[in-house]
Amino acid sequence: MKLLPKFLVATVLFAGGYSIPVRAQQESEEKSDKSYVEVLGTASKSVDADEAIWTVTLRGEGDPLEAATKALAAAETYLEEGLKSIDGLPENALRLSSMESGKIYEYIDRRQVMKGYFAQRVARISLKDLKLRPALEKVLLGHDLLQVNSVELRTSRQEEMRKEVLSSAVKVAREKAAIMAEGLELDLGMPVLVREESSSQPFSTRNTNNIAFAENRIEMPAFGSGMEGAEFEQIRFTISVYAKFELE
Repeated sequence: MKLLPKFLVATVLFAGGYSIPVRAQQESEEKSDKSYVEVLGTASKSVDADEAIWTVTLRGEGDPLEAATKALAAAETYLEEGLKSIDGLPENALRLSSMESGKIYEYIDRRQVMKGYFAQRVARISLKDLKLRPALEKVLLGHDLLQVNSVELRTSRQEEMRKEVLSSAVKVAREKAAIMAEGLELDLGMPVLVREESSSQPFSTRNTNNIAFAENRIEMPAFGSGMEGAEFEQIRFTISVYAKFELE
């Protein structure tokens, strides 16, 4: 078995931009010295989004408070009826929060003056079939008291994709370690430690003007243009794994 000198500290640089410390340490007087290699393996994969969740605020304003709650109720009725009109949308697609109410203030001549009251609820609409998206957007954009806050893209293969990318990240880490061991003219031994460092699935998009849902959205053609719209939204899974291997 080939061994590095005791207490040797070296840094190996690769063209890929990562640096890995290689350390030799003495575990005890009774045991032989061991050398280690530490690596970070990262893997990514994209999948087409086939599900989405809309977060929408329904808000009524008025004075007195009853006027605000009445406006809110009208918005709720519009939303519920609009969703019922979409063929293929399940009845349980809509979830509504409890109502929140409060006072509205504005500043006049540097003085805070009460303008009226507000009443609002938050709705979450789950879509399992993105082919229904144009019909849903038409409903959501059809009432002034509905404000789309965000669209969260999802995939029905969420757990499957996570496992696949995690497995790929572990393989990448081992391949890196093997390359480094070969460069040091040593053999790669057993893994001492493997842990997930980070993961991300960025698929939430936000809207601030209630006109376009997201910067990555491809707008549908104008009604009556004779063209069918296309969605190219994808979810990208990225996972990094830290691994420590013995060198022999």
